[in-house]
Amino acid sequence: MRALPYIFASQPDSTRCALELLHRAIELDFDYGLATALAAWGHAQLVMYNDSQAPADDKLQAIKLIHRAAILDSGDPLVLAIRCAVHTMAGELDVADALVARAIALDPYNAWTWGRSAWLHAYRGNSETAIAYFDCALALDPNGISRANNLAGLGTAYFNAGRYDAAAFCLHRAMLENPGMWWANRSLSVSYARMGERAKALESLETLRRSCPDLTVSQVLSSVPFRPEFLVRLGEGLNSLGLPL
Repeated sequence: MRALPYIFASQPDSTRCALELLHRAIELDFDYGLATALAAWGHAQLVMYNDSQAPADDKLQAIKLIHRAAILDSGDPLVLAIRCAVHTMAGELDVADALVARAIALDPYNAWTWGRSAWLHAYRGNSETAIAYFDCALALDPNGISRANNLAGLGTAYFNAGRYDAAAFCLHRAMLENPGMWWANRSLSVSYARMGERAKALESLETLRRSCPDLTVSQVLSSVPFRPEFLVRLGEGLNSLGLPL
């Protein structure tokens, strides 16, 4: 329970705190499905936020833990939604889709579950559905700990739709509410560039590089399972701003 606010904060430093607590919880109760699922999601977050020192190892650990969580607790809506998030990280979008559909059927009022479904639609390129689902998540829990993550997701959905002004607004707002969410600058910097706001774009990229000095375009593109057209726009935009390939 102590790990929950850290894991849902959607920032790498908090994720590491959560993982320390979650692995201690698993040591105390090896058959605790929720703790196992949350630990899997923590390792997946480090991969997706470009803050893993060993992305392949964290990805493998996430998948290993999430398969164990599926055995330990196959019916908890929150565990199902977390499994969706980890399988999304792994690029197994059809599996993720089935899991989050079950989670919503079991608990249609869980904002985080709707947020995970929205992210899944964003990765698939279903921008309008993603926008509607993020709006639903925000309406269900307007002041919850996942609010900034949902705003960042909303920004990526607008980016995918080519609505860069709306994307920049949502992504900037997300980081105002959660400054540790520096990874959102990946899309924010390119959104500003697409709007012709190069000074803001460079400032956003510099914030990203201060948090992750050795980051490359290829690392960004390999960390998120967006469709190729989205990744091409993102990669070309980041490289044009000075991020090395």
